[in-house]
Amino acid sequence: MVEYIYQEDKPIIDQDKSVFIKILLTGFVSGVIVAVLKYILDNFILRTLVCDGGQFCEASAAYSSNIALLIVGIISVVVMVKMEVYRPLLVAIMAVVALWGFGRWMFGANVIISNIVLIITFTLIYVMAGWVARIRSVPVLVFIAVLFLAIARFLPYSL
Repeated sequence: MVEYIYQEDKPIIDQDKSVFIKILLTGFVSGVIVAVLKYILDNFILRTLVCDGGQFCEASAAYSSNIALLIVGIISVVVMVKMEVYRPLLVAIMAVVALWGFGRWMFGANVIISNIVLIITFTLIYVMAGWVARIRSVPVLVFIAVLFLAIARFLPYSL
């Protein structure tokens, strides 16, 4: 008679604590790079090349923030693959979607405060996305990811 062995899998995939710290550092460094790249794009490229005093000049901070976010999101996928983070593309996509439009959220705020909030938010979003990406069941993962993104997208507008 054939015996079947059932192996019960945990609902969340185990990760080493060092991977958690790597995701935390990736989020922090990504936030710093986005802040620097946003400043460079806004002040030296977008305003210099295409600003003519019209409406684009007012929105250049939002555009530079989104461009920097995309560039760093692509780079962070490569970095997280090298660090063997589980589902790095999902983590990066969730971070980009959650932080899309950050330049508009912080419009008019002090530059230093805006950058500190950006770095802290980036770090927290990367850690949360890294945790959500560990969920084994894909339907549950999609539900939790959509819920996480809905909260992350609508929370800044409700404050």
